[in-house]
Amino acid sequence: MPHSNSLYDALVKPFVHLRSSLATLDAESLARASGFLRRRPRKIPMADLLLALCALAGESFLSLERIAALIALAAQCPYSKQAFHQRLSEKLQHFLAAVALRLFGQLSAPLQTQGAFKTFGRVLLHDSTVQSLPRRLAAVFPGSASQTSKNGAALKIQWVCDLLSGSLLHLSLSGFRRNDQAAAGDVLNFLQPGDLVLRDLGYFSLPIFSQIMSKGAFFLSRLRNGVLLRDPKTKKEIDLLRLLRRDGRLDQNVLVGAQQVPMRWAGQARHVSLLRLSRLMGHCGLLMAAILLQISPEKLLAHYLANHAFYEPRKDRKNFVQRLTGLASKLS
Repeated sequence: MPHSNSLYDALVKPFVHLRSSLATLDAESLARASGFLRRRPRKIPMADLLLALCALAGESFLSLERIAALIALAAQCPYSKQAFHQRLSEKLQHFLAAVALRLFGQLSAPLQTQGAFKTFGRVLLHDSTVQSLPRRLAAVFPGSASQTSKNGAALKIQWVCDLLSGSLLHLSLSGFRRNDQAAAGDVLNFLQPGDLVLRDLGYFSLPIFSQIMSKGAFFLSRLRNGVLLRDPKTKKEIDLLRLLRRDGRLDQNVLVGAQQVPMRWAGQARHVSLLRLSRLMGHCGLLMAAILLQISPEKLLAHYLANHAFYEPRKDRKNFVQRLTGLASKLS
């Protein structure tokens, strides 16, 4: 049934574009180059595998059964969880990283080099995201650990893009325990004179800042709490709170930290809160998958139920349909 709602259209358009991009991607060549594919696929085409994995991106909880079921639906052929489990390897990781670089190598239309960005050769945005994984993958992608909880598994993705050209320059995969500060030096491998590096507070590292400046590049970062600022002339500690209360804003050269790294610091007393968009797509996983697979949400849900894709968090792992049947029989 056609939809005219503007919000629905705004949600559908990116997935239609993603599907068309996957259709034009030479997935088999990328799979061979990464070592994931050595011979012609006899059952599951690489394009269908990627389509299914993209359709699962919005899901909060996954199992091998559910992944295999959606791959089977995309390829229109039977596919077992055992077959997919055999393909889980580091080579699959390299294949998916190569696909991401090819798909998102051109993130958006280039920004106009004007205003605040006019004097920089490139503006490098560095950020990361974390995705929980099944616990059995903890040896490869270790997650957070504490004395009260068992070791989990989590995938951390580091990426760097150039905002001026819209190009993706770097993408790496690791476990959760390689935090952002440990990844702060990744940008040094491809940094050029005149670049501007934009990162959040998690990447704060005075030694890395010094190396960025030594390469003739620039950076913009928030100031970490507890780091001292000193006056370059008197070497005395600067009372930021007093100066901001008096002047409202501050922009001057300072010496930062125990290493007394020379930097320019700017700030203002007024705090502007930023409204964050809710994770809408986290609640629209079924719709997203249906759009990518070009089927109705009702058909996708029926496929999940028929292929035993839903499980309760119980040790007996009884199927969702079996549980409903048993409950219905008791009620009748």
